[in-house]
Amino acid sequence: MSVFSAPASAASAADGPHRSAPDQPAAPTERILIPVDTGTQSAIGITHALARRARGYRVEVVLVHAIEPDPQWQIRRYRSERELTAFREARAAAHCARLAAPLADAGIPVRTVIRHGEPVFAILDAAEEFDCQAIAVPRPQPSWRAWLFRDTVGALLRRARAIPVIPIGAAGAGQTAAPRFASAVSSPS
Repeated sequence: MSVFSAPASAASAADGPHRSAPDQPAAPTERILIPVDTGTQSAIGITHALARRARGYRVEVVLVHAIEPDPQWQIRRYRSERELTAFREARAAAHCARLAAPLADAGIPVRTVIRHGEPVFAILDAAEEFDCQAIAVPRPQPSWRAWLFRDTVGALLRRARAIPVIPIGAAGAGQTAAPRFASAVSSPS
């Protein structure tokens, strides 16, 4: 089940996928936050946004790249902190521009945000700041790497606030992960 509801009205092919009947309000825009890094898994969230748009939904995307502080003192030995920050920001901006290109080509508005700090908190804070309806992340794959290295996707799923985190498969289809506190709230009977 998707976190988003179906479009508000069924439009005819002549009206185009994003127009509603004159007597009905337009379908709401879905603002999806896609966390990106320099790995290849970031493209899965892009595929999800393109698939939502192809199904007739109004979509906006916020790409967030979180730059962590570099703990390797060996690198700081040869470059100043300012040089390292400028290099990492330029690299992140170039990568975000490459990822945003297919979205812009499809007519999807894209905003790119580069944050400094711990990725999970930077992503969750950006999702709240930009009023996103969902956070699209690659579906976590169980492996030994999750035990040895930081698992940002797993941490996002565990620390989800009011904004749902959607694990996306390779084909771009998502499955909603309820916010962490949703199980503690009981429905009235």
